[in-house]
Amino acid sequence: YLQFYGFMFFYLVGLTDFICREFYLSVKVVLALCHVFSGLAMYGFVRRASGSRQAGGIAGLAYVLSFWHAQQVLVMGRYPLALVYALLPLPFWAFERGGRTAALWGGIALGALAFAHPGYAFWATGFWCLYVVVRMGGAAEIRARMGETLALLATGIAFGAYLTVPMVLERGYTILRDGIEMTGTPDPTWQHLLYWSNHHLRLWRLPEGALHWYGGYIGISLVLLACVGLVWAVRRRDGIYIAAIAGLVLSLVLVFGYRWPWLQALPFVNSFNAARYLLFSVFFLSVTAGLGARAVRVYCGRRFG
Repeated sequence: YLQFYGFMFFYLVGLTDFICREFYLSVKVVLALCHVFSGLAMYGFVRRASGSRQAGGIAGLAYVLSFWHAQQVLVMGRYPLALVYALLPLPFWAFERGGRTAALWGGIALGALAFAHPGYAFWATGFWCLYVVVRMGGAAEIRARMGETLALLATGIAFGAYLTVPMVLERGYTILRDGIEMTGTPDPTWQHLLYWSNHHLRLWRLPEGALHWYGGYIGISLVLLACVGLVWAVRRRDGIYIAAIAGLVLSLVLVFGYRWPWLQALPFVNSFNAARYLLFSVFFLSVTAGLGARAVRVYCGRRFG
């Protein structure tokens, strides 16, 4: 585990065990706190970016209740990823908040992702950069916030380097010396994501050859609300709306276009399997679902108000 995951989750469980004095209870406490904090962090991010408490609340609930979140962390036993879900919204929230203090704690959160999982930290940094570039929009705003944005990014890279630099320098002593690729893992299909498919119980028949573990149900209500948010975003064409679309599109390309030759030619893409990118799909689907809820409220208010 420590060759591919950081040490943060294990240390947190160990520290919690000093209080609980019961190992399994300590694991459950850390997982529960991470789960709750992930929803609060998503609420803070979307609330700040959209200016809507309702959008933030729905986004936080969607992020917490998406079945893939529970399946990846609990059912598949990837416990350290609970920290990735919890930390991921924080750099986005810090960027939306702005200011030197936010740049500092946002950078620390971005770097701390490496202590949970260096691979997800790499992709989280990439998605954050995409979001920031699209979100900033006009040249005047870019010039105004360029310093603090670069400070956040530099802080995150420098803080995470405590783990990532030794991993690179000492990879010859681990199984990473020959590189890593996960293309042998079956890919999720759209049926996996939209049909109820938790491996033990299926409400609809999956396609022939698709009865494999990876690719679990995301949530049809989440997807429907996100579609409303996408329509709303296309109509508004500004700020968080287009930035959320950009992140969602990239994540879906990595999930469903994983076998495209030009993507397979990139080592940092096939170091993951397609299902692992669903974490980012759930993240941006939750954001767009929050925006969709806001759109429904605005539409109903105009029609019936």
